[in-house]
Amino acid sequence: MITILVVVEAEADFRIASVLADRVFQEKAEPWVADNLGDLREWFGFLPESAFVCWKALHSVEGEMFEGKIPRMLGHLNGEALGSDGVLARRVLQMAKLAAQKTPSLKGILLMKDVDTHNQAKKQRDALERVRQSEEGAFAVVLGLANPKREAWVLNGFVLESEEEKAKHAELKKQLGFDPCTEAHRLRTVSHSNTKEQARDVKNVLEGLTGGEFAREERCWVATELAHLRECGSETGLTMFLEELEKRFVLLLGERCVIEG
Repeated sequence: MITILVVVEAEADFRIASVLADRVFQEKAEPWVADNLGDLREWFGFLPESAFVCWKALHSVEGEMFEGKIPRMLGHLNGEALGSDGVLARRVLQMAKLAAQKTPSLKGILLMKDVDTHNQAKKQRDALERVRQSEEGAFAVVLGLANPKREAWVLNGFVLESEEEKAKHAELKKQLGFDPCTEAHRLRTVSHSNTKEQARDVKNVLEGLTGGEFAREERCWVATELAHLRECGSETGLTMFLEELEKRFVLLLGERCVIEG
């Protein structure tokens, strides 16, 4: 059994990340591993019975479980500033080290975040990469950076199923000037009420295609072929996320099963 710590923006992010991870396990791991997946990996969120923890809850979780045990000076690494995302990630890894003392099976960490702005994407990933490299060997760490948000990943997996959906898609494509499914990274997160800008909001576009129906959204990551997601998700961070799952977690799961089996 391996335990994987999951840190996300919200529960919706956990749903898509965990399902995609399991799908990659089933696709790439040995058949006997895929057939017994439920007994071989578990999701973890620090608190008892929790499968994930949200970034915004980390401070309270730290105070409840690790008060006074995490170094305060974590803002710089090798003399360079990390930024807020890097600092948080570093705290997560410090907390994970302490948690692993009681949960030795904790070997993997999945960090999923929204990209703040398109211009900050590289800076954001670079900071998280530096933190990951600083603890190389302690945990297998997978980064999932959704550009601009996880809804873009859902749009990458939206495959037209009906004439009604084809009509909605065609109208949105005409309105936006690009395909919101294959170019979802061009959508944005809009907080103000400007009508023109709201039309480019990733949440609004997804709702326009799915009618806000969760079951329809869910099919985009549960049923859409992984090959399609890899093809369409190169700019939203989805392709890289799937590659990291395969590179870091599938290997970890296989090695752990051999050791224990």
